[in-house]
Order: sequence, then C-alpha cells, then structure tokens
Amino acid sequence: MFEYTVYGLAISSDVTLRQLDRLESPKALDGYPRVRLRLKPSKYKRIHAADWFQSYANPEGRPVLRQAKVDGGYLLNFPELADFFVSRNGREVTCSWPYAHGSIETICHLALDQVLPCVANLLGLLALHATAVVTSHGLCGFVGTAGTGKSTLAASFAMAGYPTFCDDCLVVVESRSGLVAEPGYPGVRLWEDSARSILGDRAGDHPAIGHYTNKRGVERLGESKAFPRRPTPLIAIYIVTRDTSKAAPKIDELSARESFAQLLRSTYRLDTTDTAMLSHEFQALHSLVGRVPVRRLEIASDFDRLPAAREIVLADLSLIGN
Repeated sequence: MFEYTVYGLAISSDVTLRQLDRLESPKALDGYPRVRLRLKPSKYKRIHAADWFQSYANPEGRPVLRQAKVDGGYLLNFPELADFFVSRNGREVTCSWPYAHGSIETICHLALDQVLPCVANLLGLLALHATAVVTSHGLCGFVGTAGTGKSTLAASFAMAGYPTFCDDCLVVVESRSGLVAEPGYPGVRLWEDSARSILGDRAGDHPAIGHYTNKRGVERLGESKAFPRRPTPLIAIYIVTRDTSKAAPKIDELSARESFAQLLRSTYRLDTTDTAMLSHEFQALHSLVGRVPVRRLEIASDFDRLPAAREIVLADLSLIGN
C-alpha cells in the first residue's frame, strides 16, 4: 500500500497517486481519519443501484455524477467513466467499475479530485469547492461556479511566486490557533486555452488529467515557493465572478448572510439526505463566515487582466493581515 495525506485525510492506496508525495513514516498519518483506496483493476466488481438520490449535470444537461445509497454505503456513478463505492463510515473507497476505457489515470483523477472531497464531508470535515494560494500575507481561497477562472487565477499567482495550496477542494478545520486549511496537492487543472495563456508553448508539456478531457494537470508553475505541507491559517475567501465588459477588477465586501449563502452552494456533500451532516455543515459555515472575511472578486474575461486581479487581491490581503 502507498501512504499519503491530502484534504485532512490519511490515505492508504493500492495504486500510486502521482500527484501526492508518498509518506515513508506511518507516524505522519497520526491524527487524520484513515481512508483506504482500492483502485486496482483486479478488484473491480460492478454494483447496481436503483434509487439515485442526487444527480449533477453539465451545462448541456448531461449527467456527470449520480449518487445512490446501496448496501453498506454509497455508490458514486460518473457515467461512462467509473463507479465508486464508499463505505457508510467513509473509511473504504473502491473503484467498482471502470467502464471500457481502461484508463487508470482517469480513475485516479476521479478518486482524488471528486470522490475524496465527498469522503471528507462524510467524515465531518468542511470541504469547499475552492482553489487556494499562499501569499506573503496568508492563505486565501477562491470560490466560484465552473468557468469563472479560479484555477487560472491561481496559476497566475503561482507564476508570480505564490504557491497553489489546493485546486477545487479546500478543507477548513478548527485548530487550537483558529481556523486552518488542510493542504491539497501542488498545481492546478487548466483548460487548453488557459494553459496556453499561462504557459505558452510549454502547455503541451503537461498531460491531460484523464482520457476524456483536454484539461491539463499543471503541477510545476514558474518560480513558486515549495508547496506548504502543513495546515495553514485561512485569512480570506473571494467569491469569483466574471465581468464581460473587460473593466478593471473589483473587490466588494459581502454581508455575513450573503457570504453564508455563497459558500453553502460551494460545499461538497456526499449524502444530502443526512440531516445531522447538514446541521454540522451549517454550524461550520456559520463559524467560518463569522471569523474569515468573504469578499466578491469581479474579474474580466480576459487573460491579460490576470496580473491586475492578482495585485488587487494582494493589496486587499495586506489590509486584512494588518
């Protein structure tokens, strides 16, 4: 087995997860909820479900994820890609069916970037659909709907020397020193046009995240500092929106009520029928918006405006840090 930590979880996997650094000492896993990943082709055994309690679709209306309760846990179905079984206690995750593509890279991507954030939620952690970067003023997160440019903005920060802390899953937990975020893994996932805007001709040096997409996993960006591998205090969250007018980027303060509503729409949830989990999530979000500033960041749909967006965020963080 290969041992890792990510999203505040201790992972034992039967395949290598190339995005993560393997741990040599079992002591590094102490204090984290332990999750076993079984992704090997020899272990596949299809599970069928009849009652899908949650379904997510892309903008064209095609289902991209369905969730169902099955004997002993949950089934997460990514149509035409893979099915995953998650035990009721969240401690076992198994790829139960890979469909016909045979791409272990796709299976590992789905497990790491889609399934484990839901498992973190099942295990009582607040998992936000957010990207985060480490700046000289502290850690900040970017939340927004798909296509608003969270990952592209984070890549711009990385190229300027500010490392990415996570891409798409930001886990926030309570510590003795306050609210901290648990590390994800280095790099971002960029669509082809974003990768070219950031990396130019080097965009092709980075592989697609799976067989079904041209989205690239970009893991080494610019001259950014070493990836932070310890929980880090979270000092601000920005709700990213797009401005089609190509105006200068703008930051507005949000009320606690609006901040709560925005973040509520941006959490990973495995079992939306679990009232105890929903109550715990509401309490965690209420604590978060009461202690961490949440702003709206409006940016233009223009790659040339990324440096200006980066600078306005850094200026705002300098005021928050003081």
